[in-house]
Amino acid sequence: MTNTAAQTRTFSREIEGKTFELGFGRLAPNALAACTVRYGDTVLLVTLADGDPRPGIDFFPLTVDFEERMYSIGKIPGSFFRREGRPGTDATLAARMTDRPIRPLFPKGFKREVQIVGTLLASDRENPADALMTTGASAIINISPLPFEGPVSSVRIARVDGRFKAFPTYTELEESDLELTVAANDDSVVMIEAGAKQIPEDELIEAIEYAESICRELNALQREVMAELAQPKMDWEKPADQSAVRARVEEILAGQEEMIFASVQGEGFRGLDNVAKYVIGKMEEAGDTDIDTKAVAAQSEAHIKATVRGKILNEGVRADGRNPDQIRELSAEVGVLPRVHGSGLFQRGQTQVLTVATLGTLRDRARIDAIAPGEWKMFMHHYNFPPFSVGEARPMRSPGRREIG
Repeated sequence: MTNTAAQTRTFSREIEGKTFELGFGRLAPNALAACTVRYGDTVLLVTLADGDPRPGIDFFPLTVDFEERMYSIGKIPGSFFRREGRPGTDATLAARMTDRPIRPLFPKGFKREVQIVGTLLASDRENPADALMTTGASAIINISPLPFEGPVSSVRIARVDGRFKAFPTYTELEESDLELTVAANDDSVVMIEAGAKQIPEDELIEAIEYAESICRELNALQREVMAELAQPKMDWEKPADQSAVRARVEEILAGQEEMIFASVQGEGFRGLDNVAKYVIGKMEEAGDTDIDTKAVAAQSEAHIKATVRGKILNEGVRADGRNPDQIRELSAEVGVLPRVHGSGLFQRGQTQVLTVATLGTLRDRARIDAIAPGEWKMFMHHYNFPPFSVGEARPMRSPGRREIG
């Protein structure tokens, strides 16, 4: 499938005195759909491609990437070979900020390979591009043959001198006491990401409502695009009806609440697998044939979630026996390692964080080769999530996307 836009079209809205523009039909003709998003002199190309369904998987294979290009600010990359490198922290966070509101709007059970790529073509180093990508991604999915419950848009809000500002500049973000990113469809908020100095709750609600109003404007803009450029939606193979498997799982686990809670309390996520194995064992003992182990595992997990949720709502008891207002036991230590400059161990229940600090001189600061203004980084915080932390045996690799930021 390819992008079938026959002519160049642009659609725009005035927001905060600047033009928010979606452009179609000029770039990436072989993509399933593509558009440029322009705000000020920042231009982002957002493309959509799809592949064949992947049989046997139990997740939606959506990939979202954000690619910063140093040519967008007229700069040659600082690497030895002067080539663009792997996405940095900012680019990874931008991709995740688009993934979160987009992913749940695809229908459940849709297993087709989908890739969304945002490529920064030009930056005025005044208007950040990351907040533009979700709207562009939603627009191209809406006009593509892929099933999607859009439109959805996102906007970043700052508060400068007591006034809310949509799509703030880098300078305004530095001066702001609130940085709020909201993604919303026509009915409700889909995602919120925020950082702020302490502000009253009613002021935060006011900021969210203002963000929603901007998102509704951008959703209306997308509907204009859909009215002119939308392609017919594809037929896709819906997941098989699991009602019989669900009924069989519920039959086996009926009255097994104590076993379920013991498994979850004692072994966490591994306990979910043990419950599924218990169900499969009972089915084999009963002579059940053609057992779909993946379907049984999925329905067992759904039953566990419903059981735990019911216990909380009806009896006020959580999976580990705590009341809803009880926190896990907390402990903190410092100086747990010799020789290092500083160390600390914080523990909440069975969750531990071992933190090690290293002090350096100005010669150790990191030179930033990025789009956002700022040349040096003085504070670096690295997070690692090794497999043994959750009792799993997996290869030790470089930090994944969830470990960045």
